[in-house]
Amino acid sequence: MQVYTYLIHLKSNVPAICFEDTDGTHGQAIIEQNGDEPKIRQDAGNASSGTGSTILFQVDAATKMRIDGTGYVGINRTSPTHYLDVDGTSLFRGRVFISGSMSMKS
Repeated sequence: MQVYTYLIHLKSNVPAICFEDTDGTHGQAIIEQNGDEPKIRQDAGNASSGTGSTILFQVDAATKMRIDGTGYVGINRTSPTHYLDVDGTSLFRGRVFISGSMSMKS
């Protein structure tokens, strides 16, 4: 069994860390563990309908990936328009399965 040293260790039925601004208008960012399902969640604030919530993944202060409130995922895209919207060259190892129609655009 590996022994870990923790800077923060939460122990409860549903341990969670919540980040919220002082007036509550910009929503909450929540990291929680519920059973076997860890979650990272962005909940809209009072001033938003909830569809504007976005989770950003940044490296060196540059956004590399985002998941928006519609469930669209953008990789190197600031405004994804599909469930997976990638800007750049992609490599798939193994099989790629397509169910439904496919269109190609150059």
